[in-house]
Parts: sequence; C-alpha cells; structure tokens
Amino acid sequence: ESLKTTILGFDNGMLILPGHDSRPIGLDGQAVAARLGELRPVLERLAAGRDEFVAGVLGSLGAKPPNFRLIMACNEGTADPAGIDPLDLEAGPNRCAVQGKGA
Repeated sequence: ESLKTTILGFDNGMLILPGHDSRPIGLDGQAVAARLGELRPVLERLAAGRDEFVAGVLGSLGAKPPNFRLIMACNEGTADPAGIDPLDLEAGPNRCAVQGKGA
C-alpha cells in the first residue's frame, strides 16, 4: 500500500535503484537502475487490490537459491559473515524480488 501512495506518484524521470532483482546481476560495478517511466508497465501489479497483489507476488517467487540457509542465518544473526566471501551471499537471483507480469 505504501508503494502505491509513494512510488506511483513520482515523476517518470525518477531514478529507481532496487534493493533486489529477480534476475542474476553482473558484479561489474554497473548500477541496477531504471527510470520510473520505463518501469510503469511492469509496476501495474501495484495498482491491484491487496489480495490480488499478494497472490501475484507469491506466484512469482522462484526456487530458493542454494545459499538460502546461509543468507538467512546471517540475516538472523545466527551465522557470522566475517569469514564468508560477500560474493557467496550476493551473487545470483534473489527469491524475495517481485517480478512484473511476463518477467
């Protein structure tokens, strides 16, 4: 609901830098970003009712990545990431990313 009242109200020129992406991203130093106007067609899910939105999000989730348990343990504070290569935690698709229709 907060996304509807904030993001969709911004100008099409707003630069969006997502915290997660549903596809693997290159570790090439290039920002994952797009202008809001480019994203509006895939953001149509935000205009849906709550139940439809939740069903769409849950239906778009893929398989958990192989490092899922390690990521969760680090997030929950039950594993110490100090000796873990950050690429082992960040590389690959992120299951919590929401995909647009057709993505």
